[in-house]
Amino acid sequence: MESGEACRAHVSNQPFEAAFHPTQPLLAAALITGNLEVFRFSTSSAEVVHKFKAHSESCRTVKFIGDGAMLLSGGADHSILATDSATGQIMARLENAHAAGVNIIIPLDESTIASGDDDGCIKVWDVRQRNCTFTFDDVHQDFISDMQHHVPQGSAGPGELIAVSGDGTLSVHSLRHPGKLIAQSDNLEDELLSLAVIKDGKKVVVGSQGGIINIFSYGDWGDINDRFPGHPLSVDSVVMCDRDTVFTGSSDGMIRIVQILPNKLLGVVGEHMDCPIEHLALSPDRRYLASASHDNMIKLWDVAYITQDGESAKHIQAPDSSSQNINADEVSMSEENDSDQEQEKPKKKKKSKKLSAKDHTEGSGSQGGNFFADLM
Repeated sequence: MESGEACRAHVSNQPFEAAFHPTQPLLAAALITGNLEVFRFSTSSAEVVHKFKAHSESCRTVKFIGDGAMLLSGGADHSILATDSATGQIMARLENAHAAGVNIIIPLDESTIASGDDDGCIKVWDVRQRNCTFTFDDVHQDFISDMQHHVPQGSAGPGELIAVSGDGTLSVHSLRHPGKLIAQSDNLEDELLSLAVIKDGKKVVVGSQGGIINIFSYGDWGDINDRFPGHPLSVDSVVMCDRDTVFTGSSDGMIRIVQILPNKLLGVVGEHMDCPIEHLALSPDRRYLASASHDNMIKLWDVAYITQDGESAKHIQAPDSSSQNINADEVSMSEENDSDQEQEKPKKKKKSKKLSAKDHTEGSGSQGGNFFADLM
């Protein structure tokens, strides 16, 4: 294994997403075959504990909910499935949760989740009310690629939901006022694939199909505040490392550490050779970084030396530039300035990323109302 690599979970086919249990050494994987696979891992190995067919088409997303007793998954078959994480037994299924394939599910709190689909629709579900509480279906025109829940400093209540889409825009939605769109960004003319909130909630970084990290100032959503070119291929996943840095997973198979404002490539955590990275996930104790790739592996990287040793990631020495696949001439226009100065951005053409889902008929509202009934 590579330096820094703790262990590998060998999945049976291509993984779309990986998720850590909040308290136990368990890792769940969503596969292109529609299967869910759950692994128990240690510092040196990962063994399968559950493997089952969760969706009739590809399983796109998986998350542990609340205390980790329940797994929620979404698939190209339009359904959302609830599974007992301890036994692998199916608890409930919501057929036709969306009119299109479900790309992403995120927990908002212990009883509320949000889901996004291929057509750009976002739904918020409340376990206590046992149904879909509200829908954003007229904001985005293409797949929802990533979402983040954030409560701005100084505010109270449920906070805001940030989403990025293949249509090239970012949107911010109020969770206090159901159905209220707070803002939508200008079209960046590039598929937006991933996002993370950093700088104590002051900045939002968004990875794109064109390999650019776009940087928004929180609350100033019209246009980007800065940008950092350099990834040779798409930035498919972004995870916060610390206040000023992020881990990025790219289609070139590399996992990088990137400092934001001033923008700088700090180093490379590891790689999956030339196999694209679909998803990154950081364990709750911030020790392990999971990377899901097209090589049918999820690698667990021990990143405690970055996240736990009291040393900021920006002090890590970057590898030789010949191994970084970063064009030194394509640096941020604010490399030396930790500022909010506006910069002009180039335009990129969109390129399709997600798999197409088959045509389905959307289910009735009563199914949504009964979905969580068996989970209470």
